[in-house]
Amino acid sequence: MTQQPSQDADAIDVDALTQMGSAVFAAQMFEALFVLVARSVLMCPDAKDIDDIAPVPAKAFKQPVAALLKELNQNKQVDEQLAERIGGWIENRHTLVHRLILSKPHMESRAFWQSMKDLSKSIYVDSSELCVELAEMFRAYAAKMPRAQSWLMENQAAFDSFAKFGAEVRSKVAGKRHG
Repeated sequence: MTQQPSQDADAIDVDALTQMGSAVFAAQMFEALFVLVARSVLMCPDAKDIDDIAPVPAKAFKQPVAALLKELNQNKQVDEQLAERIGGWIENRHTLVHRLILSKPHMESRAFWQSMKDLSKSIYVDSSELCVELAEMFRAYAAKMPRAQSWLMENQAAFDSFAKFGAEVRSKVAGKRHG
């Protein structure tokens, strides 16, 4: 007689993997926007026009978010509360992306998969909320620059998509809490 697997031995939870992928996608959106905001709004707060801001080189997007945040903190260029939120986000993202297997998980356990769903949800929500906040910060910053007005108008759809993304996430999270 062959032994039947236990109920906890569901092996892979596809829903958890989907949520993990969504969290990584949202994290990448945040990381790209964070680099843009850091290199403009936070590092050049007194810029009066677009020409006062150095172009963001492609290699800037390869710098780890933690290193960029450390640089901003050292130079007192970021609000302490925002820095703390981003620091917590970094830890959660690193756990999901880099440290998951190192923790020697019991992948056959439902508790493991539930913890991955919870962590992924947290990263997804935090990423989306930070994206909305940073997009608004950038929009307000650029709005003070006369020559940036046409650029803002041309890129309105991008800012609206961040806002829509954040609203959809809030709606889904609220629905799961009440549903």
